[in-house]
Amino acid sequence: MRLAGRPDPACVFSTFPWRSWAMVTVMSVGGVLLRHSAVPRPLLAAPYLGMGLCLAAGSLLYLRRSRPAA
Repeated sequence: MRLAGRPDPACVFSTFPWRSWAMVTVMSVGGVLLRHSAVPRPLLAAPYLGMGLCLAAGSLLYLRRSRPAA
């Protein structure tokens, strides 16, 4: 597994590649821009809910695969 191959004193940011951290930054800035936009809150609920569900499902898959085998 990719995480098991890392040295013990690895940087906390080395969990994901730099490209992923750039995507996190872009998504965060996009969320702030959406929140401060003129779009009504009820219309923003659908994309926020959809993105939240996708992120939750992805994190569950990631956590299941990163658990050590028993």
